[in-house]
Amino acid sequence: MRHCWLVVLLFAGACGDNLKGACETDADCGDGACADVTCSDGICAESNLVPAGQMAVTQTAGDCKALVCDGHGNATAQVDDTDLPTAVGACTTARCTDGVPSTPPAEAGTACGTGLECDDVGQCVGCLEPLQCPGSNTACQTKTCVNETCGVENTATGTKTTTQTTGDCQDVECDGSGNTMSVENDNDNPADAACTTGGCSAGVPTHDPKLSGTACGTGHVCNDTGVCGECNLADDCPATGSECSAATCADNTCGVHDLDSGTPTPTQIPGDCMQTQCDGSGATMPAEDDTDVPVDGNSCTSDVCTGGVPSNPALADGTVCADSGDSGNRCRAVACVPAVSLVLAGDGVTALSASSAALQLEERYTSDLALVPETGNPLALTCTQAGAAPMGLVQEGYMSRSVDERYVVFACYDTAAGTANVQGTASATVNRLVARVDSTLTAETSTRFTTAFDTNGIRSAATTDGNAIWAAGAGAANTGGTWSTTFGTTDGGTQVETAPNQNRCVEIAGGQLYGDSGSGNAGFQNVFTIGTGLPATSGQPATPLPGMPTTGAANPQSYAFVGSTLYVADDRTSVLGGGVQKWTFDGSSWSLITTFGGLVAGAHALAAYQDGANVVVVVVSAGNSLNEVDTYVDDGTTTPLPIATVLAGVDTGYHGVALAPH
Repeated sequence: MRHCWLVVLLFAGACGDNLKGACETDADCGDGACADVTCSDGICAESNLVPAGQMAVTQTAGDCKALVCDGHGNATAQVDDTDLPTAVGACTTARCTDGVPSTPPAEAGTACGTGLECDDVGQCVGCLEPLQCPGSNTACQTKTCVNETCGVENTATGTKTTTQTTGDCQDVECDGSGNTMSVENDNDNPADAACTTGGCSAGVPTHDPKLSGTACGTGHVCNDTGVCGECNLADDCPATGSECSAATCADNTCGVHDLDSGTPTPTQIPGDCMQTQCDGSGATMPAEDDTDVPVDGNSCTSDVCTGGVPSNPALADGTVCADSGDSGNRCRAVACVPAVSLVLAGDGVTALSASSAALQLEERYTSDLALVPETGNPLALTCTQAGAAPMGLVQEGYMSRSVDERYVVFACYDTAAGTANVQGTASATVNRLVARVDSTLTAETSTRFTTAFDTNGIRSAATTDGNAIWAAGAGAANTGGTWSTTFGTTDGGTQVETAPNQNRCVEIAGGQLYGDSGSGNAGFQNVFTIGTGLPATSGQPATPLPGMPTTGAANPQSYAFVGSTLYVADDRTSVLGGGVQKWTFDGSSWSLITTFGGLVAGAHALAAYQDGANVVVVVVSAGNSLNEVDTYVDDGTTTPLPIATVLAGVDTGYHGVALAPH
């Protein structure tokens, strides 16, 4: 029996702490690293000793030692630096140094898991610096490593990125969440091209065409779509030198085109009844053109072409013509000359009296002051006028031409010749009429008054255009004065002016309505305005023209304005101051310049017109029968004498005169 306790005393731990002499079980005898140890009869026994130099069966892993048996059942610890200890975590290193185990930290940056690295104290962390973090920096996001934890930092909203596309009208900016966004920049204009100008519109690049015709190279121009070529329009191309060929521009390229056969050339001879045309091959040819009439500027000739031959045949005397001014209105001897319309009362058989007399309208030329009648005159009228006044000269029949010069109008009665005391008849029984005659001698008498001028005379009428009509005459306060109506009205019209109520001649001049009255109307023995403008409502005042007399023996009948001159017919004899009075206006007042005398009796009706530097005044003298029509030529410097031209026949008398319509 071996006495191990002695060995234990000499070699501490050589047999292990459980190698004891006394035991109860095998376990009490130790691990048996170099021999089998059993408990037999309460005493530990060894068997199967491991040969010397062999490794003991039992080893302590990771203690940097190796137990080697000595052949006697004992184990000796030897240095074994390959017996590495177990590392603590992913960031420590197992190490043996001369038999001493240790676990120092792994090298900083050593991977210790997906996206993780070791730090310098052996801890597994996210990062040590941003470059160690996964992913890449972007234009709007930068990697970070804060407290060994990977993260990102987003660039501030609105920060422009370093990468931009020039001329796209956009800025690439950061949105604050690490992403980029596109923002409109209308200053980021695209570059100009040869024929376009780069611009931006709400973030969209535009390329507006430059002005058509802008030079874009030698002999080239821009067109209106921004294309550079030889031409934009045919006018950009060289002239062809022929009226029958034309430069063309197709696809920005110049060319030449022969005009179609029959195309008129630009150069023509006006009024030759011919037309120069193209023949389709670039040359010209003549062709008849009966629309190319020879215009001679004479409204009393026809401008005609007959088979390519020009001519200007004369129009028939009396043809309505249109000359400048108020004068020319009838053709005579191939000239547009002035003419007047005259109303003649009586039939040449029955003596003129207060009874109604037949009427006829004459048109006479005044160009040679002879008042030669026109062909086709006179025109018999269907209405009548009093042949003479019961107590003197007849005060009716005054005529006027419409403002638009298309008509003459005058007043008359709707009764046959021979009606006794026609002025004293009731208007309801014998309607008072306004006669309208046009340039074709067509008379209309549909306009009538049924209450105005009751038992008294209707004396005159005036119109602007043949439709708006004013009439004047005598009557009571509610029937005399001035009335307004329209053409064709048969219910009486509107009394626009009542004081005075014994009116004679109503006229329109310069857009103003005028009237006059005689010695029976105190304060109104003159010419006066009626309201303002052309009134058609009641209650209009009569205002004498400033400077004209309001009292005295003046007895005005008819009158006519020629510019700032007023000619007034006064039916008193020359001895008593009658004749044609000439008044002028200085801007504030009217002044009597002179009175044209020389008439056998006074003046009853007149018409006047400008004829060059002169004014021609045609006057119907006072008198009921065998009266005459005279002419004055006012040269503005002398007082003219009358030229007797037309004498009324027996039992006839002229009542009114007006410039003829056209």
